[in-house]
Amino acid sequence: MENKEKEAKYKFCKSCGKKINEEEDFCSKCGQKVGEETKPNNTKKCKKCKEEINFKAKKCPNCGATQGMPVWAVILIVFLSFIVIVGVFSGDEELNSEQNDRYNHSESNGNSSDNSNKKEEKSESVDPTANWTIEQKNCYEHALRYLDTNSFSKKGLIEQLEFEKYPKNIAEFAVSKVEENNLVNWDEQAELKAKTYLEYSSFSKQSLIEQLEFEGFTTMQAQKAVEKVYK
Repeated sequence: MENKEKEAKYKFCKSCGKKINEEEDFCSKCGQKVGEETKPNNTKKCKKCKEEINFKAKKCPNCGATQGMPVWAVILIVFLSFIVIVGVFSGDEELNSEQNDRYNHSESNGNSSDNSNKKEEKSESVDPTANWTIEQKNCYEHALRYLDTNSFSKKGLIEQLEFEKYPKNIAEFAVSKVEENNLVNWDEQAELKAKTYLEYSSFSKQSLIEQLEFEGFTTMQAQKAVEKVYK
């Protein structure tokens, strides 16, 4: 009997789903006042029972359904990520020719005389990585390979390179050199990332902006990208 009485004194927060004491006025997890309806702009509908729940709730307090992407969408994203990783590490031969196109810049010098035609222009190849360490070169090449196969924010690319075990200062150096050589446009990267999300799931403008910010894009980059894809 005592156990039943104790269980009857507990209920679930309508905002985040946390089990709380019936006598408490506020939820200890999200701060929501017990019995108070969540504000419209902070709520969403449960995908299963369609009841209004807190926007950040990961589990419906009414029916217990887990919120988030459909299982098929998660599987698809994992599958595509696997393809991307395979593509990154299988492109070593193609990378060598791409490096020559990016790294080799020719400087033409021509001299002309009063009584003769212009002489043939001579070009000299300059390698901008000549004074770099081996690790800096490898990290720079790795960054270019990632940008060829996927879209990243500046922060996201640096974190990805750190995940590949490059030191943070080396990763930041590599990404800064990619920027200096005009090999990336972060606004375009944000737009590509937004289009990718919309291909596999549905988002409101605000939720898509927040998703892009989560990926490391600035608020301005995220807003510009969403405005373009929703035209």
